Amino acid sequence: MPIRFRLCLILALAGLAACSTAPVSFDDSLTTDRATRNDVPDWDTEMRYRVSFQYARAAHEQFGNAALEIPPDTNFGFQVPFAILDFALDDNLGGAIAVADWFNSGMNDNARYRHYYTEGVLYMTHPSTHYFSLDTRPGEATAEDIHTSWDEAHALFQAVHNRSGQCYVYGFNDKDQYRRTFSKDVPGLYKEISYRCPHPLFPDEELRVLVSAWARPFDGARAIGAVQMRCWVQPPRGEKFVDLRRCGRQFADKQQASIPDSRFGWMELITTPKPNEPHRFEVLGRIGDNVVRLPAPEVTDEYVEFLAAQPYASN
Repeated sequence: MPIRFRLCLILALAGLAACSTAPVSFDDSLTTDRATRNDVPDWDTEMRYRVSFQYARAAHEQFGNAALEIPPDTNFGFQVPFAILDFALDDNLGGAIAVADWFNSGMNDNARYRHYYTEGVLYMTHPSTHYFSLDTRPGEATAEDIHTSWDEAHALFQAVHNRSGQCYVYGFNDKDQYRRTFSKDVPGLYKEISYRCPHPLFPDEELRVLVSAWARPFDGARAIGAVQMRCWVQPPRGEKFVDLRRCGRQFADKQQASIPDSRFGWMELITTPKPNEPHRFEVLGRIGDNVVRLPAPEVTDEYVEFLAAQPYASN
């Protein structure tokens, strides 16, 4: 190989390496192939296993029909896949979920559905406050619809979680900027960006907040905008559990006045202690002063006993 050619090849490879490690801006991070590629293999199946969206659907339907009763049913043919789970909050990344036999039918072959189902259950099991805005207009969502829904969700995120300006996109660092982030912006389908924010309960911990917008999350909804918080933190060394109950209604009540206006309004979805049993949870759907109640995924008796032994004041 001629020396000149080898030199050109080395310079070219060096240039490619430099490009691949160059810092990336936020806007550029949303235009990469990774960010704009649709990773959802089957839209309807995916949405079925997005548990928090199904909770939002259930609450939305109850607001429209106060007589509707939604029991904690384990049948996936039912409109809301409320899981009656043996949920163990152990000292791992989110707790172990032991799933009954019915859970294995149809999902055990697909790691993606299993992952997002598990993540969705964790969002709804731990005390947390989520916000959803539903676009129920007829027709298919456009790229503009998804971007507008996401922009409204981001405005709520800023008002509720980022008033101090200390939140940052998950994966961001000063050297790479946004090159190592995992944002998604798939035209006309979904936009999803994960943030890290100061934790409202533990000064030395961070809170994960997911800001997203999705097309057709279920029948009757053109699009959904969502701001979801993951309040869970690693228990201290030597401890098995941590009390997160103040991330429920207490957090929601403090933030309610900060919720900004949007085209279709915001529904809060709050996993919080039951009024007369603060060691057990329920899920509240709330729009202004109107409230509906849904069953929360079950937790283990051991965790219930831990909570019962901890002091708790509802305000």
